[in-house]
Amino acid sequence: MKNLEWCELTKNFYEFKYVADRLGFYVPELQQMERSLEECRPFAADADVMAKVCNLSEGSMPQFDFSELATAHTPVYDEDDNLAHA
Repeated sequence: MKNLEWCELTKNFYEFKYVADRLGFYVPELQQMERSLEECRPFAADADVMAKVCNLSEGSMPQFDFSELATAHTPVYDEDDNLAHA
């Protein structure tokens, strides 16, 4: 299996696994499939990538800090929809 084929297979598997885990669908089988998928990886494992994949499989969203946006000023537009200068 080529690298990109494995990546595509992994992406599709984790999309399916996310839904199946929420429904409790084939849990033991999915765990075995996940191990099998890892064993057939055509390239060396990367810890950073694995952490991101695990977060995706658990359904957790990446954490973003929006505090800077809270203090940003909303742009003001004139009647011609041009950005007005403050």
